[in-house]
Amino acid sequence: MMTPGDYQVKCTDKLDCACKVHDIDVFERGGRTRGSDTRLSNVAIRVAYDFRQPRALRRKALLVAYGMLIGRVK
Repeated sequence: MMTPGDYQVKCTDKLDCACKVHDIDVFERGGRTRGSDTRLSNVAIRVAYDFRQPRALRRKALLVAYGMLIGRVK
């Protein structure tokens, strides 16, 4: 459950920011949406294939992208 204080936490990287935006969207709408899941997976895919990012972050981004695409709301 998100609280108003969660909106003020700083992001550590692009993937973290995309996840935060997704969480806020889910919280405000009362559930997941296809558009919200797609936006998060698109950012995660971009991070996963950005070789300037650390390898661990790229792997995490792939997991997030696949999870959002597989579990995407119809």
